[in-house]
Amino acid sequence: PELFKAVVAVGPGALRYVTLHHWPGPVVYGMVLDPERIVHTGAVPCGVSLNLPYQQEIVAIHRVFPDVRRLGVLFNPANNEAWFEKARETAGTCGMVLTALTVQEQSDISHFFEDDDLHVDAVMFIPDRTVISKAVIQFVIKKTILRGIPVIGYNRFFHDSGAALSFVIQKFGNSIS
Repeated sequence: PELFKAVVAVGPGALRYVTLHHWPGPVVYGMVLDPERIVHTGAVPCGVSLNLPYQQEIVAIHRVFPDVRRLGVLFNPANNEAWFEKARETAGTCGMVLTALTVQEQSDISHFFEDDDLHVDAVMFIPDRTVISKAVIQFVIKKTILRGIPVIGYNRFFHDSGAALSFVIQKFGNSIS
């Protein structure tokens, strides 16, 4: 602590670490979803959250894919149930139904692709620590492409991996730097 006047925590793991070790100085975070859930001390430090505006995402998905009526959202309810419920209301105004593709751990994801039980027109990833890994993203994109189902992601990696639509949040990155 004597060497540094402030800490920049990039990602939830870094913010969790700084919080658990009670950093005495200023903390600035970036690329963290729901930082208030990580920092339980009352005052949340300054930073750029990864909370994406679900209303804008849903409207954009409807604009790009007007034929999508059933949008599957892959997430862990322990992390994102509130996000899903709010987004469900917005989807309804666009004529879409959000389908919860819920998992408790990454190994649960494969069961959606074991047979023809995936009754959705598109699959959407949201920032969720349970389902986000390079291997999971590539697995889901591969399996959905084989079924003609587009995947929607939220950063450049999804785009580079073959997602049909990605919300590249350049402004967040620019804000952090």
